[in-house]
Amino acid sequence: MNAKNIKASQKMKKTPIGDIPVDWGIIRLENVITDIGDGGTPDRKNNEYFNGNIPWATVGDINFRIISTKENITKLGLKESSAKLWPPKTVILTTGATIGKVGLADFPLATKQGITGIVCNEKYVIPEYLARYFESKVKYLNRMAHGSTFKEIRAPLLKKLEFPLPPVSEQHKIAEILGSVDKVIEKTQAVIDQTEIIKKGLMQELLTRGIPGRHQKFKTTEIGEIPEEWEVKKIKDCVSINPDQLGISTDEEMIIKYLDISGIEKTGVIGEFKDYLFKEAPCRARRKVQKGDIIISTVRPYLRAFACLRNCPDNLIVSTGFAVLRSNKIEDIEFIYQNILYNKFVDSLIDKMTGSNYPAVSSGDIGEYKIAYPNNIKEKELISNILNVIDNNLKYETIIMEKIGILKSALMQVLLTGKVRVKI
Repeated sequence: MNAKNIKASQKMKKTPIGDIPVDWGIIRLENVITDIGDGGTPDRKNNEYFNGNIPWATVGDINFRIISTKENITKLGLKESSAKLWPPKTVILTTGATIGKVGLADFPLATKQGITGIVCNEKYVIPEYLARYFESKVKYLNRMAHGSTFKEIRAPLLKKLEFPLPPVSEQHKIAEILGSVDKVIEKTQAVIDQTEIIKKGLMQELLTRGIPGRHQKFKTTEIGEIPEEWEVKKIKDCVSINPDQLGISTDEEMIIKYLDISGIEKTGVIGEFKDYLFKEAPCRARRKVQKGDIIISTVRPYLRAFACLRNCPDNLIVSTGFAVLRSNKIEDIEFIYQNILYNKFVDSLIDKMTGSNYPAVSSGDIGEYKIAYPNNIKEKELISNILNVIDNNLKYETIIMEKIGILKSALMQVLLTGKVRVKI
């Protein structure tokens, strides 16, 4: 995207849906399309309706470019249901239980019920522009929805939608700019996906077999084959678990910073702490932590609300919904943290969960988990360092992705309202 191609809009006019450039119009959807309709779902009990050669899109298939579908239906399935075959470049919009996912069909396809197809009259509006408009109006579309059991937007209501319409030449340029941002997002996501694949493979190798080429002899253990020099240890034999907490004699006026499970935004990423006087803090605000501790959510561990507190304030207190792991050996903490991020650890906790509403494990379950443990400090540090570098790369790419998303939202806001114009 070249900054020379955009400029602030000079002349605006007031309309019922907001200020727009004087040379733009306000148009009803029904006036610039040639077809619109809902999808349909063939009877799944009839095998003759599925596994044909007609792509059939469900919500999970919808990206901005719909390049494939997981399921196909037959001509009979199409005929015997309310599904319709849409041509390429049809705008595909979810209007049922999920509202606001939008994409463009790259090939003829049918859609499930609750997914609307919209064919544009390209003399007035191009599909790429209309799809971008819908993409920017997810909240508004949800407000449009009606229904008691679940909300939906029927085609007759959607046809009445009014939206700003720039000249077709400007629509193309707006779509091109936003498309260029999408390409950067796709490339960044590809880097993240590939890095995660590399990390997964390296964890399997490093945490069970050590540094490649270092070990010549291996032995069979209850957790699999490991280097002969390594041993099997339980986590509780490597660290202290829940070593310290606030007691009943704690000063009620003491100011604490509190972190509950919801404060873990994603694995390893901690959000903002909440400040409390101890007397006003939640009853679960009890576990004392310090720099270097590992915190592991014991509730719904499959959500991976785990973190290593490499930096934290002195007065940080975490919920009793966390298990706290502590060691005075930093190499142990880093090595054990990588083991906790390993899928095998999470799978072991899932097997031990109890409770239906709040499935959880105990701190004892975590302590009983067995890991392959290298006694050589240098090897332990090297393994942790290699995996930490990959983690840092993932965090960096994730931050880049978030910033690009913010940029895209900002661009959509100004380009699709004409507050910023594009040069043709």
